[in-house]
Amino acid sequence: MNLPLHWIAKIKFEDRKIERQNKNFFQKHRLLTINLAIAVLALHGFAFVMRNVLDGDSLKLDEKIFLMFRDTDDITSPWGPPYLEEMMRDITALGGTAVLTLLIIVTTIYMLARKRKGQALYLFCAALSGMIVSNLIKLGIDRPRPDLVPHGSITYLPSFPSGHSLMSAVV
Repeated sequence: MNLPLHWIAKIKFEDRKIERQNKNFFQKHRLLTINLAIAVLALHGFAFVMRNVLDGDSLKLDEKIFLMFRDTDDITSPWGPPYLEEMMRDITALGGTAVLTLLIIVTTIYMLARKRKGQALYLFCAALSGMIVSNLIKLGIDRPRPDLVPHGSITYLPSFPSGHSLMSAVV
């Protein structure tokens, strides 16, 4: 079937117009496109790690890494002087529930005082949803904490995903 030349020209013009529209969309929304690509890659990475955790593949690796920082004669004793252990515990506490909750409350009050209600609501909702997602994943996976050594503090929830890391990233 032979198409008249003016139809072919019109089809080519329409194709170029669509290509320009697609190019303009990605130029206008470049940051959105990059952010979506990063989010998809991060979700794939998390799914990969989660699969290894569920299969139990990561437990031996975690134990090896944990024991690398312990005295070979007494695994209850970490490397370094006693004040280093205390400093590391203090740094870990910065990602804990009490510190992050206090930080969120103070920041929300500050934003409300500055009449930034939208930002205050966004922060509060992001933190609340992050906490809910973290706890649901923890309860769903239900990975026990390693019991190689006594814990430095009381723990209530399973070990994966790290609540400190997840909530620090959310906040």
